[in-house]
Amino acid sequence: MRISAAAPGVAAERLAGGAGREHNTHTGRVPMTRRRKRMLAVLLVALLGAGAFAWWWRATAVDRQVNALLDEFRGEPPGLLRRWLAKLGLAEKRRTDPTDAHQGILALAGLGPDAVPELIRALRDTDPAVRWTAAVALWHLRDRRSTDPLVTALKDEHWLVRLRAAETLGRLGDPRAVGPLIAALADEHHDVREFAARALGRLGDARAVGPLEKLLADENGVVVDRAREAIEEIRRRTAASGPAASAAARPGGR
Repeated sequence: MRISAAAPGVAAERLAGGAGREHNTHTGRVPMTRRRKRMLAVLLVALLGAGAFAWWWRATAVDRQVNALLDEFRGEPPGLLRRWLAKLGLAEKRRTDPTDAHQGILALAGLGPDAVPELIRALRDTDPAVRWTAAVALWHLRDRRSTDPLVTALKDEHWLVRLRAAETLGRLGDPRAVGPLIAALADEHHDVREFAARALGRLGDARAVGPLEKLLADENGVVVDRAREAIEEIRRRTAASGPAASAAARPGGR
């Protein structure tokens, strides 16, 4: 039998490989199989998914609280499931008492600035009671992110929503609301005209004086009083701002 000269080398390699395998066995290392790789990949995806869900749950916690509180103000009768949950104490009953409603609005405002985006979305809700509640809660929060949505709410189909939108815009103090509030002085409902005049007085912009003077001929006495008060407030503010502003607030801008 012929023995190749390379045989000793091959034998050495085989011995080395065997020794390596034996070393792995002694150190507890297990070769990474394809199945094990798949299992690790699935586990990694599951962990990432759980982390993403936990982040989403925390990030939307305030949104869920806002919606839960707003649901208590809805005008339509609660569904069968909600009635049963309320009986079991797992859901709040509707806030029909004025004191309870006030507490609910304060609870919404107590959620702070994080509640503003969801309250803004609520201004487009199909239920006017929810839209009204959102406008009042935004009055308490006094966040100018709500200016444009509240300007849109000045054209709401329900006069109570328009009224609260005007009131909140006056509190925000955003000059962008001056033009839309001037337009609201012509609202068909006298209460909306009244609150628009009050809001313009709080904003103190001289551009509103002329339209407010026209409102002095309104058929509603309360509206006339609020228009007069608003004009006086604007003139008082502009007088403190300097001669140019004061002249702009006088009749005819002189």
